[in-house]
Amino acid sequence: MRLNEREVRVFAMQRSGHHAVIHWLIGHFKGEIFFRNAQDHRKEWNPTLDGIRSLYIFNVEDAFRIRTVVDAIERDAWLNDGISHKVNHMLILRDPYNTLASRLKHEDVHCRQIHVEMWKEYAREYLRETDALPDDTVMVSFNRWYSDEGYRRNISAKFGLEYSERNLRKVTIEGKGSSFQKDETDARNLDLFNRWKYFVGNPRFMNLMKDEEMHELAATIFGDTAREIHKEIFRTPTTVT
Repeated sequence: MRLNEREVRVFAMQRSGHHAVIHWLIGHFKGEIFFRNAQDHRKEWNPTLDGIRSLYIFNVEDAFRIRTVVDAIERDAWLNDGISHKVNHMLILRDPYNTLASRLKHEDVHCRQIHVEMWKEYAREYLRETDALPDDTVMVSFNRWYSDEGYRRNISAKFGLEYSERNLRKVTIEGKGSSFQKDETDARNLDLFNRWKYFVGNPRFMNLMKDEEMHELAATIFGDTAREIHKEIFRTPTTVT
């Protein structure tokens, strides 16, 4: 049986930037590190022979009905990889406009109305309007994490870690990189907050944008930035089918 000094269970939608956050978090640790997602994709860094990992990341993507997944992790042995001394939970949320645009652009990721509902579920959990995740879950706005060093330092502190930028700007191969800039390896060169512009006027995207509750939640979490994007999306008259 493997022993994990720290386990972090990550909840995020696909194309939400969470792999960048995970990779940054990994940079805070030394020793053996193990990554696994709910589809049983695995990756290991610095394997050792003593059976003790410094960090185990369990990545849950696109969990609809988060509480059901949390209960399954606690109940089902195959979802647990070893015994963990300390378990943290982290939820990562990107604004819906760029999340959904990146999903539409990515050839292997679905993007339908159910994913708007999923984003809203994550947003309500982020705001603690629901309580599917433990009270001490670390809530991360990807938008702020990417642009604000002070915000990243605060996240490190919540995990009880000394701040590190060792892995900050690397584009990871997990998640197959950027939907829009597939060959880019430096995250500083990614235009992450204007993906929505590519799909303004696109019927599929515009249909997804009709959800008023999504806009309200986005404005609550992402403030004026979300309000301005919402305004720009509907500034030009568009025929929506």
